Amino acid sequence: MSKKIVIKYGGVALNDADFVEIDQVRQQGLQPIIIHGGGKEVSELSLKLGIQPVFKNGLRVTDAATMDIAQMVLLGRVNTRLVAALRRRSLKAIGVSGLAQGSSLQSDLGYVGKIDRFDGASLEMLCEQGYIPVIAPIAIGEDAEIYNVNGDSFAAAVASAVQADWLFLMTDIDGVYLDPAKKESRFSHLSVDLAKSLAVKDGMIPKLKAAVDAIESGVSSVLIGKSLGAHTVISANQSEDFKNLVKTEYAHIFNTYIRYPIVLERGLGSKVWDSEGKEYLDLLGGIAVVPLGHCHPAVVSAIHEQTQKLMHTSNLFYSKPMLELAQCLTELGDFQKVFFCNSGTEANEGAIKLARKYQWRKGHKNKFKIVSASHSFHGRTFGALAATAKVELQEGFGPLPEGFAVAEWNNIDSLEKTIDENTAAFIVEPVQGEGGIHPASQAFLMAARRLCDQFGALLIFDEIQCGLGRLGTFYAYQSFGVTPDVVTLAKGLANGLPIGAICASETAAQAFQPGDHGTTFGANLVCAAAALATMKVLLTEDCCTKARDAGLTLMNALRSLQKLFPDLIQEVRGMGLMIGLEINGDANRILSLCLQRGLIINVTAKNVIRLLPSYLISPEEITQALAILQTCLTEISLGEQGKP
Repeated sequence: MSKKIVIKYGGVALNDADFVEIDQVRQQGLQPIIIHGGGKEVSELSLKLGIQPVFKNGLRVTDAATMDIAQMVLLGRVNTRLVAALRRRSLKAIGVSGLAQGSSLQSDLGYVGKIDRFDGASLEMLCEQGYIPVIAPIAIGEDAEIYNVNGDSFAAAVASAVQADWLFLMTDIDGVYLDPAKKESRFSHLSVDLAKSLAVKDGMIPKLKAAVDAIESGVSSVLIGKSLGAHTVISANQSEDFKNLVKTEYAHIFNTYIRYPIVLERGLGSKVWDSEGKEYLDLLGGIAVVPLGHCHPAVVSAIHEQTQKLMHTSNLFYSKPMLELAQCLTELGDFQKVFFCNSGTEANEGAIKLARKYQWRKGHKNKFKIVSASHSFHGRTFGALAATAKVELQEGFGPLPEGFAVAEWNNIDSLEKTIDENTAAFIVEPVQGEGGIHPASQAFLMAARRLCDQFGALLIFDEIQCGLGRLGTFYAYQSFGVTPDVVTLAKGLANGLPIGAICASETAAQAFQPGDHGTTFGANLVCAAAALATMKVLLTEDCCTKARDAGLTLMNALRSLQKLFPDLIQEVRGMGLMIGLEINGDANRILSLCLQRGLIINVTAKNVIRLLPSYLISPEEITQALAILQTCLTEISLGEQGKP
């Protein structure tokens, strides 16, 4: 027997004569069972007959006259119309009623019922014979009364009776929202516990209740939305262990992250596996943190070897791994000195301090202004946050440190107006990451170099996300032909362990003297050993070239996808293996579908899909990722075409 999906049509979906979703599920080898509503037509006919519709908690109050109208509409109009529409598509549809035995739900609702028993065996027999059952939500009680059952509740009961794999509650909105007034608040996934706790109104009340009832009776997942391409997924937590993890997080962890609804347990190369054993192809790479892929053997070996010898000493002692790593970083670039820290935001914080100390030591007490670019992201500590040109991230943390200014991204005129005799430094990402994968123009960076030289300011390149080979050259600045005074690194430096670095010219580095800056864990022995192993692999296996070539392959394929889906993909942009797809509409719906099919991607800047895979991703894995992405885009595109 095929896997079954119960689809409840309602709202504007009833006007969709093409039934795109039915074609989709049949093509995927699924057996559809259709439940339909018809509330809008019931209300319209009631008003024509002088009966004012009344609702309580999303349910229609149904007296004898209204029940007659409901029967007329549901059985006489909607059911036959849907069956006819499906048959016009050469689908073997059959109208069904009388399989549900019900009773009164509550006395104040009149002839509104609940299902006490459903004849699932008869329904499965119809499915085995190749029929698509189309069922009106009417139940007959032992008292011989006919009851109007809410379509969502009816669909949940049917899904439970046949132990369906999925229940899809179609409606005229995209899903479940935390705040209906804010589109960005739509949930891509909901757990049962969270679905129970949400305060929803009107027609969403029976939908969420039906979703919870279905899942608690054994249905795997419930989808609520306009189409298979725009919906909220509600599912039971995968296991008791997962439930306990979520409860522990709510109880003990700050509420600062919206996590994907999976627990990752192991990884190798470009693939990871969750606690249920499901395999995923990872095109996010820990947000650019594992350029060599997960658990690269050379890095694992270096970590293991170092942990057997010594793990931490503090910076009061010389450290061979740290010194070798510093030598490697300086020899690969135009720098003479390195300061090691623990993260990207610490590296940027240190670079900002270095710039001000540099000007102070030169006697320029008025040169303290730090200029950054619009849409930039430099971190979340106070100095780095002040340089981050995102008001929404700064809100509530004021007053921030003074002396920061913003020039418009890729606008030379704005840069010339902002960098002046009071500027200590200009900090810029050669390719903006969190801002939506926007490469700087070479002219913009050249103008920055010229202006910094003119006013004696330091030019700082934030290469935390775009450096270390991701653009096809070891340092990102080498891809633009513009040399900064300072570069900040982190993320992929140790292929998964926390370490950051400030690389600076001799002149700039001399601004820091003993006591000016420090860190307890910077260049920790284990992290430095992992970073050194990462650098050796990057160099010996020519990973920068591999990143450039893989990025070119992926970019060209994505531009071909853009031609196939011009209404969905607005732009493909990036450099090397740092790629963004700007999406028309909600990019999270693509993320959700990809995750279901075993592909991990990321959304940044609200509507940009960000891809940051390992440099060692294989051609076969790229092909696999593109196939999944195309499938998801096709589902969404078909769903959009199916809108009335």
